Amino acid sequence: MDLSVFDRDELELLEDLTTGTKNGRVSWKLDEYNPISLFDSGTMDDEKHEYMLIQMFTFLAEIGKLSFCVEFSESINVETGKGDLFLTVFQESPDGYKVVNASLSGDFSYNKLSAEDVQKEYSNHPAAMLADAILEKLNDASKISRTYKWAAFTNQDIPDKILELPLSRLGKVIFDQQDAMSFHRCVLDLQSRKKYII
Repeated sequence: MDLSVFDRDELELLEDLTTGTKNGRVSWKLDEYNPISLFDSGTMDDEKHEYMLIQMFTFLAEIGKLSFCVEFSESINVETGKGDLFLTVFQESPDGYKVVNASLSGDFSYNKLSAEDVQKEYSNHPAAMLADAILEKLNDASKISRTYKWAAFTNQDIPDKILELPLSRLGKVIFDQQDAMSFHRCVLDLQSRKKYII
């Protein structure tokens, strides 16, 4: 894991938000949630398709005169089993804006790693730790449940061989249970997946 892509102040911001969230100094409000879905990230012109389970969150917080927005998507490639996370922090203050972008797959080593090695390498990534901290404090289950009233597990023409993969079935089970936290745990914890895969 190469953290040299971050400036010192970017790492400090991620770490401070994580610590503040864990100790209750920072309180996040769930602003948006896009439910778990099975998604083909390729296009009609692509020869290679990547089939991903994905869910997305937007959270807001105020700390003194600072306003924060954290957006992140977390995904599992149903063919390779590799978990991924894209996270963006927006900080607004009277002095201006600051933006920090982070992703696991943006790391140089990611593509060379197996699903097991991704878990070992990135469980302590600053972005993963911030997402963990925020979701562990999530107490707005009703807002998450409401989104499933309009949600579909997939809106694309996914091949049967993909739908029948163990991880695709895992995603459908968790989708039916409307369990955002269980999916979150499955992204980087292969042990958590086992109870859903027959």
